[in-house]
Amino acid sequence: MPNPPPDDQWVQQYYARVHHAAWLLTGDAWAADDLTQETFVRAISRWQQFDGRAQASTWLYSIMLNVHRGRSRALGRAAQRLQRWLQRRAVEDQDLADPSVLLAAKTWKQSVWAEVSRLPAPQQHAVTLRFGEGLSFEQIAQVQRCAVGTAQTRVHYGLKKLRLRLAAKDWSEADLDMPLLRAIETPPT
Repeated sequence: MPNPPPDDQWVQQYYARVHHAAWLLTGDAWAADDLTQETFVRAISRWQQFDGRAQASTWLYSIMLNVHRGRSRALGRAAQRLQRWLQRRAVEDQDLADPSVLLAAKTWKQSVWAEVSRLPAPQQHAVTLRFGEGLSFEQIAQVQRCAVGTAQTRVHYGLKKLRLRLAAKDWSEADLDMPLLRAIETPPT
């Protein structure tokens, strides 16, 4: 028997979680909106492919990461640099954006999540899912379609790179997400 199509209540149930992860990945409210919308458009259009073996939330995270990866590839390196420059300019121009959006963008850029966004995609996604969304390594492995050990390795090396990058910067605890800060400051023994 085919799965009944999702309704508005289903979208509302997962929307905030997916949007939060999208915002952590992109650091931009509008990009997060677009990424979240595309995630749900794809999920609803491919609803019959959802077989229920995974949780709906992990299935949505998988779709979101695939959309994010596809967009990143399409943009290419030069276009990404241009996009970052344009985003900085838009944030600096007080007349072009809502003050709450400006504050959110500034806060994100000053946070550790800006550094997370500079990690290679598999590590960026694993760290975001682990510390931004609180997923277990098993759930991350399911989302990223890899072994649990691979998910653990991606988080480990992502944190290792973050430790090195942040060691050269003057970060205060107030600037960092606390669970992620504890993970960064606690090297493995």
